Amino acid sequence: MNWLIQARSIAVTTPTSMPQATNYPYIQQIPLPVIALTILVIIGLAIIYLKKKN
Repeated sequence: MNWLIQARSIAVTTPTSMPQATNYPYIQQIPLPVIALTILVIIGLAIIYLKKKN
């Protein structure tokens, strides 16, 4: 029963510390346009792959 209380306290404290990105410094180093472009490329490749398959 003790682990449930710990899990709840972790779940409560995590969202408040997320905006600072202290837990994930490597994500902060990647600029947002790079992430957006990567996602677009992945989606584009997936569409091309699915179109070729049909």
